[in-house]
Amino acid sequence: MKFIRFALAALLASISIASAVKPSTDKRSTSTAEAVAIVGKKVITSKDLEDRIDLILITSHTTLTPDNRSAIREQVLKNMIEELVQLQVAQKYKVEAKDKEVMDAIEHIAKENGATVAQMESSFESQGVPLSSLKDRMRAQLSWNNFVRGAYSHTLHVSDQDVDIYLTSLKNDQEKEQYEVFEIFLRTDGKDADSVRAQANALVSKIKSGANFRMLAQQFSQSPSASRGGYLGWINATHEGNQTYTQLSPGQVSSPVQTGGGFYIYYLADKKLPGQSQQSGQLISYKQILVPLTSGFTPDSDPYLKAHMDALMEAKNLSDFERIVKERELKSEVVKDRPLRQIPQEYQSFFNSLPVGKASEPALTPDGLVIVVVTQKRQAEPPKPPTKEEAKDILEGERLSKISIRDLTKHITGAYIKITKPADFPNIQYGSNATNQAPA
Repeated sequence: MKFIRFALAALLASISIASAVKPSTDKRSTSTAEAVAIVGKKVITSKDLEDRIDLILITSHTTLTPDNRSAIREQVLKNMIEELVQLQVAQKYKVEAKDKEVMDAIEHIAKENGATVAQMESSFESQGVPLSSLKDRMRAQLSWNNFVRGAYSHTLHVSDQDVDIYLTSLKNDQEKEQYEVFEIFLRTDGKDADSVRAQANALVSKIKSGANFRMLAQQFSQSPSASRGGYLGWINATHEGNQTYTQLSPGQVSSPVQTGGGFYIYYLADKKLPGQSQQSGQLISYKQILVPLTSGFTPDSDPYLKAHMDALMEAKNLSDFERIVKERELKSEVVKDRPLRQIPQEYQSFFNSLPVGKASEPALTPDGLVIVVVTQKRQAEPPKPPTKEEAKDILEGERLSKISIRDLTKHITGAYIKITKPADFPNIQYGSNATNQAPA
């Protein structure tokens, strides 16, 4: 049997079904009720922390080794601490996000991944990860945005004239080079710059290995754009901020870029030359099938695996594949309308060359063999210019981003934050811990 054993196997493993990327329970804390941090009156337990790590593993399609799982714990805990500060500030001012806001955001995430909320929740539960972990993250993000908008509405005010100027500039930009950009922002207070830089480098490494940039932005980024998967939209070289993205080719991710407030990571999804229209791009829909490896056998000697593969390779069309998967109770996942440009550039030719309805060569992964069957290829609808309301949101978001980063630092400084075992998290330090009193 012929297997793909090189880089492409890593790609297929990284985008394969969630059940094929199982969290390793032996790396969890033995005491799931143990407190690891206290923020105000709220306790973060080791179970809360490990659930969030597993959530990141599943949603970003990243398999974490024991070493980098250990390394990621600090950044994840730091994010969870700062989310609680954000949520508690929003609760104090009675602007906490409503359940409908949270569920709308969850539905958007599910839709982007070609699934329903029910399917996503079922996938999470099969891995022992509650959907509440994602809800907590989204509630904190949305609540904090509500607070900053409410507290600084006078500085966020965008007039009709501002909107008209912006839309006119977009029209004029059609004659300029433009870039479709995503970002991840990791905040630093200066004292933890080295550890944050290391975390940023680790994220870049995972993205280059095929991890989903948008999902990592959703889980790690501390910019308001996190709720949109880090999406900044189409911008030009005169856009505010660092222009590192102008040096990238579509499909590439930047190295971490340090600024006064932290580190930025940029991903360039597409590029438009002067005079070109924005390309809608190709959308790929495909089914991923996992053929599990039987315990005690190698791939070459496993009779069950060979029988499954022989049956799949005889399939003549999509209906045959669906029937065989069902009859043999194999695990599969459907990915719908994934933009080809969001797949690492070095792997795009694989999807371009695979005909609709034909199985790929099997890719060997730690959990068995993964094969891909492309179910549809189509052109996306051409992008439309933003409406006035959308333009207003974009302009408010740019101003909100600056205020948000500054204000979060202020509230973290004033919060009661205690790491219960500082030696376990040496790079997480909050100067206020020694001076602020625990809430009564």
